[in-house]
Amino acid sequence: MVVEMNEHEEQKELEQQTTAWLAWRRSRLGSSDAPIIMNLSPYSTPRQLWLEKTGKVIREQASNYAIEIGNKFEASARALYELMSEIDLPPTILVHSEYPFLVASLDGYNEAKQVVLEIYRDWE
Repeated sequence: MVVEMNEHEEQKELEQQTTAWLAWRRSRLGSSDAPIIMNLSPYSTPRQLWLEKTGKVIREQASNYAIEIGNKFEASARALYELMSEIDLPPTILVHSEYPFLVASLDGYNEAKQVVLEIYRDWE
C-alpha cells in the first residue's frame, strides 16, 4: 500500500492495522475522526481527540469483539464483494492533495471506477 504524499513529504508504504500505520494516523485527521470533531461521537469528545492528536494523552488502540471479527473477516468480505461486483477494490489510504493532514483509510477503493468500499456489520 503506497500512500501518496504532497511535495513536502516522501512517499511512504503503509499497511493498514500495522504499528507504523497507527503512528502515522495519529498525526493526521482521518474520516473516523469527523464524528468526534462534530461532537457526534458517543465514544470520544473533541477535547479528548485534541489531547490524543497533540500527544498529551496516549490512547491504547481500542479493541472489542466487533473490531476483532471485522479485522479477521474484512479480507474475505472484500474478496466476496469483488467477485460479485467484478471490481478490484484493494485497501487504500487516501491523502488530501491540498490538506495532507486529512486522510482516509478505506477498506477498498477503485480509482478508475470511483468506487469506495467500507465493510461494516451492525452488531446491535
